[in-house]
Amino acid sequence: MSDDTVTHPSPFRPRRLRIEQAGWAGYTGHFGTVLFQDGVSVDAVTWQEQQRLGGLIMVVSAEENEIDHQVGPSAELVRGRDLVHSEAMVAGTDTAVTTPDGSTKLSGELLSREELEDIADRKGIAGLRDVAKAWNVKGRSVSELIGDIVEAQDRARNPSGGDDGSAE
Repeated sequence: MSDDTVTHPSPFRPRRLRIEQAGWAGYTGHFGTVLFQDGVSVDAVTWQEQQRLGGLIMVVSAEENEIDHQVGPSAELVRGRDLVHSEAMVAGTDTAVTTPDGSTKLSGELLSREELEDIADRKGIAGLRDVAKAWNVKGRSVSELIGDIVEAQDRARNPSGGDDGSAE
């Protein structure tokens, strides 16, 4: 890679922020849950909080290698227009699904049919019922529980239903 190549830092990592909004530069105190000292966040700020703050006031990254890198929802949209995504850029990110009982699981935590069969082999139907509880699934047999858990996980991954056009 040549020295004149522009690289974009991962937008998802925590970073310290500096307030650039007119009238707020140099602010000391809490803004939401983030403590600022002389307009710079004292600690690194999570991506979610960066988005919240960036939606309210103009904030930029205070990291040395990201001078004036604006953060927030609109900045991400503008930057994303011509951003080429690579596997390295999204490594470590995961999507989340919400189970019927209201808990959240990363898609990496979802269990395959083979993993569910392994649980059944090791812990029996009682072990499967522990997994099934989070998915609001009940069944009388191991095969019924495994099938229903897999279906519930698929519905959570694709809440729109993904109609395949077949009529029943």
